[in-house]
Amino acid sequence: MKTNTNSSGRRIQGIIRGLLILAVVLNAFVMPWQTPVANADGTGCMTGSPISAQYTITTCVTAPADGAVVSGVQTISATFSTTGANPGVAKLIFYLGGQYLITDYQTPYTFLLPTNKWVDGTQILEVEALMKDGFTSPRAAISLTLQNNVSQPPVNTNTFTPSSGTTPQSGKPFVLVAAGDGADGAANSGYVTDVINSWNPNLFLYLGDVYEKGTATEFYNWYG
Repeated sequence: MKTNTNSSGRRIQGIIRGLLILAVVLNAFVMPWQTPVANADGTGCMTGSPISAQYTITTCVTAPADGAVVSGVQTISATFSTTGANPGVAKLIFYLGGQYLITDYQTPYTFLLPTNKWVDGTQILEVEALMKDGFTSPRAAISLTLQNNVSQPPVNTNTFTPSSGTTPQSGKPFVLVAAGDGADGAANSGYVTDVINSWNPNLFLYLGDVYEKGTATEFYNWYG
């Protein structure tokens, strides 16, 4: 029995060692694709590369400066640079205080941040790049101090009332325009908006798919 017990114990230990080795190997493959928790380091830039290491990408928050005290509507800007054979950047994604903020699909990567939508205090602003091969870069980060005399989380009191449209002049057709999958800050969205505006429709129907997640910052920039 003693021999059998020792043999079983060795088998169990062997299984445990095998699982630990497997965990280490898997971790080595997974970790390069994970986005680390960002800390503002004063530079506002971060460089990363996929497992293949065929290319690197550096993302930077270029405005405002790290440690800036901001209020009202603040312009946010970011850039990226790459080295090596890369598939291209699909989009830049921004976060404030660890929460999703807005997605920008094309250069210049800039938008307006209505800072009064958050409680006063220090927040970390981050940006990451999603590459066309699925790799997400590490987040570049800066520290911002919001100062708007806001002490409680703002409450959205807006309401929406559908309109029945306008009546065309006698003998003129009733112009109805329907669109969806709309505003994302890209040039083509602006072109579509200009065409719709030129038609001067009596009624406009927006059929949904609000880019990207319907945050206050997205509405302010893409729909305001």
